Amino acid sequence: MSPTSRITPLSSLNLHSLSQSFARLDHYFQARFRNRFGPVCRQLARFIHPGGTVLDIGANHGKFAKNFAQACDGNCTVLCFEPLEYNYTLLERVVGRHKNVRILRTALADHVGTADFYIPVRPSKRISPGAAHMGDEKNADTFGTSTARTVAKTTVPLDTLDNIIEREAAAHPALHVDLVKIDVQGAEPLVIAGGSKTLAAHKPAIWCELCQGSTGPLGLTVHDSISRLAALGYEMFTLNIATGAITPTEFTPAIRDYLFIHPNARPRQPAPTA
Repeated sequence: MSPTSRITPLSSLNLHSLSQSFARLDHYFQARFRNRFGPVCRQLARFIHPGGTVLDIGANHGKFAKNFAQACDGNCTVLCFEPLEYNYTLLERVVGRHKNVRILRTALADHVGTADFYIPVRPSKRISPGAAHMGDEKNADTFGTSTARTVAKTTVPLDTLDNIIEREAAAHPALHVDLVKIDVQGAEPLVIAGGSKTLAAHKPAIWCELCQGSTGPLGLTVHDSISRLAALGYEMFTLNIATGAITPTEFTPAIRDYLFIHPNARPRQPAPTA
């Protein structure tokens, strides 16, 4: 079976099946009532100033956004980016009660247009929406996951971070981006490339997933993200979730999430350094 023969249209799946409905309920419960990412969000909130803006790029079901919305006692704005309809509808339910959260139903990349999105499908026909990703079909042998080798394909809108922030700043002249979280299943280098002006101007702290396995579908590497941020003056750290200590580091496959800080930026509360 060729890699591309494992790609089917998302429209061919029954996303209202009993199995998927139970999965949707579980996804909602986990996002709404569990707080797996509460500790890391509390550490990252040190970088959010009153009146500041947080960008949750790859917001999924809102597990980060619901925490960011409470930073500075709610005196901040959270912009969520989530292009996949399944995730978008759950995200609305999870963060809809927070008046300082807005959702933009678009993916971010280095150009404006549309992109094919690939969602792993398990043998049970349930989708794995948290592993949805963009991809170049020349690399289709890397699509999917170890337990969901088939993928469903759909089309999503694309925009650039620089375009979004330019429009937001026109409507809100005092806008300042304090913190950016990026978890887009390997497309992080594209997000950074399309947001270079924003990152250079605002110098936000960046919490970014770097997973070499995720970049394969696009023919990219984690070092594409690291080098692009380094070119903007960013330095790379690990974050101790328990103590808040930050430690200069280099990439290692053993760690998935890294904190990037520009030396000219200052957190609202200083972070202890290891």
